[in-house]
Amino acid sequence: MTDMSLGLAPTHAARRPARRPARRRGALEYHAYHALVLGAALPVATIAFAADALRGRPGPSPLRRAQRQAWAITPMIFAP
Repeated sequence: MTDMSLGLAPTHAARRPARRPARRRGALEYHAYHALVLGAALPVATIAFAADALRGRPGPSPLRRAQRQAWAITPMIFAP
């Protein structure tokens, strides 16, 4: 009997080919909603960035702000 815990398995043992993980069925819909939310958040983030820049404390770029908002809002749409 071969001890499998020590890695002493026979070399002729058949190995399964690596499988790619299956895509979730709603991935396309999720990305479509994410793009819509990102498009809506971008003008708001640009205005917020401009207001902060006028005050002398510009934080992250408008695109980064919009992405952060989109990544926070989109999962809420799909929550049960």
